[in-house]
Amino acid sequence: MSKHILPIALMFTLLGCKTAIAPMLLTTVSAIAGDAAEWGVRAYPQHRAAFVAAQEGLNGLINSQTWDSAAFSAALAKIPVLSVGLAGPQGDIYLRGAVTVFRVATSLAYSVTSAPALQQCMIAVRDGLARGLAQSTASPPMPLATSLAAPIPAPGYTVRAHPTNSTPI
Repeated sequence: MSKHILPIALMFTLLGCKTAIAPMLLTTVSAIAGDAAEWGVRAYPQHRAAFVAAQEGLNGLINSQTWDSAAFSAALAKIPVLSVGLAGPQGDIYLRGAVTVFRVATSLAYSVTSAPALQQCMIAVRDGLARGLAQSTASPPMPLATSLAAPIPAPGYTVRAHPTNSTPI
């Protein structure tokens, strides 16, 4: 067994751990973002029009291959509840400067800023919004006084506190 450990250790030393871990991390973070978007649509049916607008904005960015953090944030800023976050089973997506994904299992937050992360997360969020919109039904808009107050999620939906620091990916 020890003869196999040295080549593996040497490989990680030469390549660097980030090289070996980055694709898995990007896949995990984008899956969390997509699930959180889907669950968020179902939790806040009163904001359906905003979710549709965000999905259309993401479609435009993806079709033009615009992998830009500010554009991603602007497309999702149409969702009024994104400041508190959209929670999925494995983590949340929220806006804090950049689009940020919180992973519950590790209690770590990741700012989505690199082109590969933006591409995977934009597609995952767009697809998550589409799944959520397909599963939810349209509800009448909330009265203005209620919609300006703190967002009210559907019963059973958890809103988590998020860390103040995040790791750029």
